Amino acid sequence: MWRGHPALCKHLQAAGDDAARNATERKKCTGLLSKLTKWSFLAEVAMIKDALRPLQELSLYLQRGRASAVDALFRVETL
Repeated sequence: MWRGHPALCKHLQAAGDDAARNATERKKCTGLLSKLTKWSFLAEVAMIKDALRPLQELSLYLQRGRASAVDALFRVETL
């Protein structure tokens, strides 16, 4: 979502301005664009983006057969 956000916004803007689409479709595109460009939405996407890497590393660590709960707790504290 983070990397594709500019292209998605550009597409929704073009779709919202496209006279070939009916009014309902244009209004949906415009409304979605409005939500996607709000500061609060972008902040949430940025926080999720920042959290995904450590969560992925922790998940892969826990999937190892020799990982224990104590090891996982120590791993979380060092991330």
